[in-house]
Amino acid sequence: MNDPVERASDEIGPLLRWVTRLPEPVHLELVCAEHTDGPLALEPDVVAVRLGGCLGELPASALLELVASGVRQVVLRADACDRPATVEAVAAHADDLLAACVRTERMVVRATAPDERARPVLDARSLPLARRALVSFSSAAASSGTSSGAGARRGETERERMLDVLRVLSTPPPRPVAAPGAPRPPRPPRDALDRQLAPSAMLTATGCTGCGTCVRTCPVDALRLAGVPTDDGRTSLTLRHVPAACTGCGLCVEACPQHALASAGQHTWADLLTYVPRFLATAVLRGCSRCGVLLPPDESVSLCEVCAFRRANPFGARLPPGMTGSETLPGVDSLSG
Repeated sequence: MNDPVERASDEIGPLLRWVTRLPEPVHLELVCAEHTDGPLALEPDVVAVRLGGCLGELPASALLELVASGVRQVVLRADACDRPATVEAVAAHADDLLAACVRTERMVVRATAPDERARPVLDARSLPLARRALVSFSSAAASSGTSSGAGARRGETERERMLDVLRVLSTPPPRPVAAPGAPRPPRPPRDALDRQLAPSAMLTATGCTGCGTCVRTCPVDALRLAGVPTDDGRTSLTLRHVPAACTGCGLCVEACPQHALASAGQHTWADLLTYVPRFLATAVLRGCSRCGVLLPPDESVSLCEVCAFRRANPFGARLPPGMTGSETLPGVDSLSG
């Protein structure tokens, strides 16, 4: 895996499983792999864990997963990190999403050590586990059929994990039942995920010919092209966009040969959570009269480029422009004499 963000998201998996097996929720302090191997000055009731990579590569989804797993507070130690500005930006993004989900937890970025006694730093790749928690961990893993033992299996990609954790965090707790005669408790405030922009392009399509270039170009399969036969023998193609899969890379817009695709902004995280494909365009195409491959909606053309060439050149070759056949081709000796 080449993407450092995806790799960092994968490496946080053991820490998530460890947190869910602890008897009590903890305050977690994360430090970079570059941090010193010596003890770390910590506040009381804080557990320090050294990651396997740079703290700046950790995505916001991983921080939210820690909160959803029961961590009371996540502290990010940026004093030994080479990318403190990135750490602060990721923590701010996680805070915005927590606020949108009406959660009170917040990230803490710390650039200096607190004035407390030193404690050892745990390694995220070899976390200790009490015997009772280990037995519970093994039983849960065997009953669930997974190696995580922490409930649902994590998504394969960082985007899937972000959507999964947002669904968990944005689900309001059940409303308490009011006593007879007592006023009903207020509803929790409406979430603001519909105002949080996500890295997903809001695409539009004008003049689409249904060539499928954008579908073949998309690296995350966020564009879908489906065809339905019509009564007159043609094919009606419909282009749809899946915002939940889109990463906003813009490759489809650049690759469109008709310049039909354009980006009109970004979707919100609320849009992505619905996972509803968005209609972009419809094109009615005819088939090549010889091979049947779909052609652009141009009534003057009945053959595709390949079949048109083969009809015009039945022997499979043609002379370069301007040559009649009596000339000697460059680099070929004359056969006469």
